[in-house]
Amino acid sequence: MRGEFLMPKNVKIISLIFCLSLLFFAGIASANDIFKKYADKDEETLMKDLAALSKKQLIEEMDSLAKSSEGTGDINALIPFATELFERKDEISDEELLTYIKNPSLSPATRDFFVELYVAKHEDGNNLDEIKALLADPEVDKSTKTSIVTTAHFSPDDVGILIKLAKSDNGLLAFHSIKVLNSLDKNAANQLAEEILSNLNQSSKIELEAALKSKAIFLKTAKEKDQNYENLEKQFIQLNLDILKNSNDPELKDTAVFALSDLGSKNALKTILKSEFIDRELKVFAVDQNFMTLKRILENHPTREELNLVIQAMDILPITDLAEPLKHIAGKVKELDFKKKIEETIANIEKNGIKGNEKWLDHAQ
Repeated sequence: MRGEFLMPKNVKIISLIFCLSLLFFAGIASANDIFKKYADKDEETLMKDLAALSKKQLIEEMDSLAKSSEGTGDINALIPFATELFERKDEISDEELLTYIKNPSLSPATRDFFVELYVAKHEDGNNLDEIKALLADPEVDKSTKTSIVTTAHFSPDDVGILIKLAKSDNGLLAFHSIKVLNSLDKNAANQLAEEILSNLNQSSKIELEAALKSKAIFLKTAKEKDQNYENLEKQFIQLNLDILKNSNDPELKDTAVFALSDLGSKNALKTILKSEFIDRELKVFAVDQNFMTLKRILENHPTREELNLVIQAMDILPITDLAEPLKHIAGKVKELDFKKKIEETIANIEKNGIKGNEKWLDHAQ
């Protein structure tokens, strides 16, 4: 949600003109005089017209557009109005912004914009206490609270309110609260994840998605600290396998695969590659994400079982970063059939391989 309205000005104007024309064809514009008012304007005229509006008129027209666009999932038509308001941000006090954010008569998209504008005015991350206080206000709806959670800057001092938000909801507010918690207090996020995962049948899909992601993050950082890590990892892998086998929800099943891949462990990757419940394209993703895990296996005196894992992974997605380590190992293998298998894998990598994705360089455990 962060930054949806804040983009280069020329892009915003083009977006409005383009979106208005599309909306006319969709029949939406006929129900809104604001669409009709601006649909045939060129960019220069549109800019002048928006600049000539009062602050009150800008907000009213933007909100009218937002209400007509509800259900389309497209906020692009609002962006020029939001841009003009952003240019005038110093004319709008924090008190006014908070009033707009709390106003239930404004559309959710309009309130979201004012959340973004408030945070942008405090881009140093300071003096956000007043907008964060809305998170504890029962009269502020969950949609607006979700916008605040995804947009504002949080610190360890905010852990308590984020836990309350996560426990009070089973939708996007919970999902994003847990997501922010992961960056502030992994133990607290893990405790929430444990509560959700221990009640699979009572938890919503969104809660489960957040919990699986959170648990994977926690386990990845706990490997060197928790003596019980092997059991925890085994239980988590089995939990995700159970979801893959028993769930009828494709999105939840995909989340289970991503959680296993996020774990970044040899056992998790082995589980993904062996599973008959996981599509090939998701296995390709897992190999891509975990190529550094495979490389570290090769660099640390791999067993035959581990080498077979690497060979299986390279059959799915050959990665050039693994060719040299495999050549080094092949030179030491005495069993001719297995040596040939490794050499065939190297040949496949050299012919069809791609460079490892740099964004995953720090992913391995």
